Amino acid sequence: MKQNLRLTRSEKEIMDKFWEKEEGFTCSEIVDASPDRSWRKSSAHLLINALLKKGFLEVSGFKKSAKNYARVFKAKFSYTDYAIKIIMAGSTDDNIRKLIYKLINEATLEELEEMKMIVE
Repeated sequence: MKQNLRLTRSEKEIMDKFWEKEEGFTCSEIVDASPDRSWRKSSAHLLINALLKKGFLEVSGFKKSAKNYARVFKAKFSYTDYAIKIIMAGSTDDNIRKLIYKLINEATLEELEEMKMIVE
């Protein structure tokens, strides 16, 4: 089954929290980490469930929260991996080749040396 790579604006904002911190969050922690958003916990739960279904998040454990235990979620892959998946999904082999050539032509000598070590 092909993964749905499209994210709504709100889903992307939640994923950005996971990608920025590179750690797990409970639903309440996501709401608390987003003071600029007016998400309620119920809205955040819906978004997290959508991200679980799309394969962006996974349950990584449980954390005691007041009297109950809450699921801890973490990103299944990094933002870099997501960006690569987006590029690969919408590109032909020729376009990918052109992108690689463009990256090489604009890279610094240090970056080229690093790329060479990776390739070797």
